[in-house]
Amino acid sequence: MRKKLLLMLLVLTTIVGCGKNEENTKEKENAQSTITEEQKSEITKKVKERETNKIKAEVHKEILSKFIEFLSENSENEFKIDYNINADAITLLAVGEMKQSLIESLNSDNLDEELKALGDNLKKSEIDDLFPNVKLYFLNPEKPDTVALIYKNGEVTKVEEELNINEQKIEGEDKISSEVLTADEIKKLNLKQKKKLYLNL
Repeated sequence: MRKKLLLMLLVLTTIVGCGKNEENTKEKENAQSTITEEQKSEITKKVKERETNKIKAEVHKEILSKFIEFLSENSENEFKIDYNINADAITLLAVGEMKQSLIESLNSDNLDEELKALGDNLKKSEIDDLFPNVKLYFLNPEKPDTVALIYKNGEVTKVEEELNINEQKIEGEDKISSEVLTADEIKKLNLKQKKKLYLNL
C-alpha cells in the first residue's frame, strides 16, 4: 500500500512538472510574439553593443596581463590587483598598512592635494604612454564592492560608486534569440580589437 501511494505521488508530481514546463514555454513564446520588430531590433542592438564591449574588455585584460603581473610583483603586497571585465578596468584593493593609509587619505582635508600627487606619480610611471586610456579603479578598503578613486588620462578623481561586477542586463533581452553575435563575428571582433590595441602600443 505504501509503495503504491509513493508511486502515485511520483507520477502526479511528474505530470504537474510537465504541465508547468509546457506553460512556461507557451508564456515565453507569447512574450516573444508581443514585441514589435522595431523593439526586437533595438534590444538586439543593445545586446550586441554589450557583447562587443565585453570582447574589448577581454582583449584589454589579455594585453594588460603582463602589466598587471608587473604591478602585482612591484606593489610590495600593498595592493591586490585584478582586472574587472564588466568595468573594463584594473582594480586595486589596498591591504596591510596601505589599507589604513588609503582610508586616512580618503578622509583627509587635503584630499585634492593628495589626489594630484597620486596622479603626478602615476603620470611619471609613463603608464599612459604605454597603455593609452587605461583605467585604474582604487577600491574602497572599507567597502571593496565600491570604487573610491579612478585614475584615467593622467587624473585621479574621487568617486563613490558601486563596482560593476555583474553583466549589464538589458530589458527585454529574454525576448530575443540568445545568440546575437555569431562565432565568426566574435572572432573578427577579437582580431580587430587586438590589432587596434597593438597598433597603439
